[in-house]
Amino acid sequence: MMDAPVTEKPPAATLRFENVLYEKKDGIAYVTVNRPKVLNALNTPTWADLRTAFEDARDDTAVHGVILTGAGNKAFIAGCRHQRACACHGA
Repeated sequence: MMDAPVTEKPPAATLRFENVLYEKKDGIAYVTVNRPKVLNALNTPTWADLRTAFEDARDDTAVHGVILTGAGNKAFIAGCRHQRACACHGA
């Protein structure tokens, strides 16, 4: 009987997100919600991107802190784009 293949997350350098910018530098993970056209409103894909980025930062022993920002100059995060997206994440 063969063991199931182990699936590992790709290293942060290869993580690509639809709605989030993510980089790690000098022990800090920088996570930026990148939806300025809709004032960085959260939706289901953005929640998924955020979760993956924060899990990667959590699992990286070289990361000692995370800075969360929003792209653009009008809003950090305007709220949820769809009620269902917020309800399923406890917002």
